[in-house]
Parts: sequence; structure tokens; C-alpha cells
Amino acid sequence: MQKGNVWIIVGIVVIILGAGLVTWNMNKNSKTSQPQDDLVEITDITMYDCKDNKNIHATYYLDKVDLRLSDGRTITLSKAISANYQRYVNEDETITFWDKIDTVNLIESDKETYVDCVETLLSSNTKLEMKVYDKVDEKTNSIWDKKVTINETYQDNKAAKGKWWANDAWDWIAWKQGGEWIVLVSMDGFDCNELKQIPEEYNEFFKNTIYDTSGNLICYDDK
Repeated sequence: MQKGNVWIIVGIVVIILGAGLVTWNMNKNSKTSQPQDDLVEITDITMYDCKDNKNIHATYYLDKVDLRLSDGRTITLSKAISANYQRYVNEDETITFWDKIDTVNLIESDKETYVDCVETLLSSNTKLEMKVYDKVDEKTNSIWDKKVTINETYQDNKAAKGKWWANDAWDWIAWKQGGEWIVLVSMDGFDCNELKQIPEEYNEFFKNTIYDTSGNLICYDDK
């Protein structure tokens, strides 16, 4: 065989091997990569204390909830149509989990097995701290000391106030509305328009935080 033909054959082999390697890598990547659509989004994680020393750990998704019960069971329920509150059921609807914002109940075969369940203080406070953290981050463009404290709560943790730090201590206030925390953050005063959102029932609780000693609101007009 002539020397030139040998090099031609070697070149063809190299090209074939190279193409095969590229194809193998593409197949490998396609098998190991998860499509974005397959990822499941967790919308909330909440711990509940119930009557008779029972508890529920609930992981909420867009269309279902995973319940980890204190008796050791794990149940996955699908979100169902409901005129009032959030309702989750199993396939034959023998198990129903009612999320009524302030309380949740689990009903199994027409019997309430987990009753008068309320969000634990630890769970509620963790969510509140995260909400305050996000609000301060937004207000300061992330330039602050990353420190938040909850100084006082009111009416079974339905309202709260505390401090956040950016070289100095500043105030924040919050209250629950529709099961979610509404947070207002002060830096040299609150936004006057935002203070108008405060429900009347919490005015007295927030009084020393949003008014000065002369009875004037500590706020500015953000126009």
C-alpha cells in the first residue's frame, strides 16, 4: 500500500472516531439533563401543631401538597376545586386536607384525625424573618448588615415588629393578611402611603413605632 493512501485511511478513521465521540457526549447530556418543565416548584413549607399533641409538616406545590404526619405516615393530596379556602384530596376523596388560612384540618373517611392545627411559632417566625429580609434587601439594594430581629408579636402572632440593621438599628412592622405577611420597613421613617394599609386593630400595637413623642407619624411622602 502506498504511503499516501495510508495517511488518507488514518485521517478517515480519526474523523469517524471524532464524530462518534461527539454523538456519545450529546446522548449522555440529553439523558442526564432534566428539562426545566420537569422541575417541581415548592410554593410553601409549613409546620402545624394540632390538638392532642399531633403535628403536620406540609410541603405545598402549585397543584398538590405532601403531608408528613406525626404518626409516621406520608400522604400526597391533589389540589381540588373549592369555593372557600384551600382543599386537597386523594383520588377517591376519602382524605381531605382543609387549609383555612388560620387553621388546617385533616379528615379521613369522614373523621377528623388532625384537628385545630395552627402554624407553629418557629415556622411562622422563619417566614416572617425571610419576608423582612427580602423587603429590606429591596429597599437598600442589598447593602445592609443582613441582620433582622423580631422584638414583639401580637394576637397569636398575627402582627409583629422588630429591627433591622444598616450601621444602625431601624424599625419594621408586619401583620398577617390572607395568610401572608405584609411588611413595612422604615429608614428615616416609613412611607406614609404604606402606613395607610395598617388594619385598625393593629394601630395601638404599632403606635410607639410609627408615631413620635409628639403624636406625629414618622413617615415621608414618596411621590
